[in-house]
Amino acid sequence: MIRSLWLVADCANGAPRAARVYVWDVIAVADPLSLARLRRAARLQRAGVRLRVMGDGNRLESTWERPGSDDIHVASDWEQSHPGEGCYVESSAPMGGLIGTESRTLRKAICLWQGIDPLRAPGS
Repeated sequence: MIRSLWLVADCANGAPRAARVYVWDVIAVADPLSLARLRRAARLQRAGVRLRVMGDGNRLESTWERPGSDDIHVASDWEQSHPGEGCYVESSAPMGGLIGTESRTLRKAICLWQGIDPLRAPGS
C-alpha cells in the first residue's frame, strides 16, 4: 500500500547542482509489494518522471529502471518545517563504489497525497 507521495526539489540553501533530468521527482512511501507492482506497471512510466519508493528503511528504490542508474540512494535526516513539508539529506554512492565517493544533497519534499495515516514525514 502506498502511504504517501512526496514531490522532491532542491533546497534553496543547498549546494548548487547540475540541471535536472526529470521534470517531476516523486517519492512514494510504500511497502515492497507496491514497489513490485509499480515496476510491472509499464503503462505508468513517463520520461519526465522519476518515481522512487521508500520502504521501512531509508533506501530509495527506483520503480522504473533506467540505464546508468546503478547508484544507491538513501534519504536520511528528515526534518519537518511545516505540516506536509520538510527537508532531508539524499546520499548516493555508486554500487560497489569506493568509500568516500558518495554525494550528499539537501532536498525539500512537499506532500502531494497522504493516506489515512496521520501526516508525518517519511522516515519518522
